[in-house]
Amino acid sequence: MKNFVALLLCIVAVACTPALDWREVRNEDAGYRALFPGKAVMASREFVLAGETVTLKLHATTAGSAYFAVGEIPLNSEQQAKAGEIVKALKASLVNNVGASGTEEKIVSAAGTVWQEVRATGQMKNGAPSVFAGRFLVQPGRIIEVVAMGEKALLTDDAIDMWLGSVTLEQRP
Repeated sequence: MKNFVALLLCIVAVACTPALDWREVRNEDAGYRALFPGKAVMASREFVLAGETVTLKLHATTAGSAYFAVGEIPLNSEQQAKAGEIVKALKASLVNNVGASGTEEKIVSAAGTVWQEVRATGQMKNGAPSVFAGRFLVQPGRIIEVVAMGEKALLTDDAIDMWLGSVTLEQRP
């Protein structure tokens, strides 16, 4: 019960942040659900990670100076064999976006799924303190990423925890 009350208080505090207007988005094709802090749009981009050209399909939004996204990278059999290397390159690329000087990595369990989590702090190009938080999951045929990055003034620990904790995987068709 204490955990529920603490979670409820955290949600209320974060939900009252004016720049973050939380709304649920479902992606039935990729099998996830998330609370986005603004209207999310779908996008698709190709990247070269660990020597492999991959396509990242994602829902993303910005809120103030912060960026939030949930993405899926479909993997063919050759890419599946290099999934660990691809995730490592993806994490390094994303952390670099916030000018991070150091990272903290750990394994977390959320909603019955075990994720690799990375958090980093740095400095934006405008000199403002920045933060990056992401969760990564390798599954057969895909990689899932959940990321938040931007100025630390908006991306508080509570907002990051709310965001990362809101993403749940559902049964894919």
